[in-house]
Amino acid sequence: RHPGRRGGFLVAWLGDEPVANAGYRYSSDGRTVYLSGAETVERWRGRGVYQSLVRYRLDAAARRGCRYAAIRARRDTSLPILIKRGFVDHGHLPIYARPDA
Repeated sequence: RHPGRRGGFLVAWLGDEPVANAGYRYSSDGRTVYLSGAETVERWRGRGVYQSLVRYRLDAAARRGCRYAAIRARRDTSLPILIKRGFVDHGHLPIYARPDA
């Protein structure tokens, strides 16, 4: 609730059980929301939990006046869901890591 805060982290609960999480951050100009780090507990996958977290973050961003949403997604899990939601694949984003990391 801090007025200068530009991001956050959500936890989705079904009853007393935490079943998923998701992060987000708004651009400094307030035009874009960056969706990040969403995961769903394995036994709850395929039940719309991830889609609900995407929708929640997009709705919140729209209320704030965001015009754009960006996300890095796994091709084998998240991407098919996001394509159904109207996201467009803009190509591969390589990830570089140190071998000892």
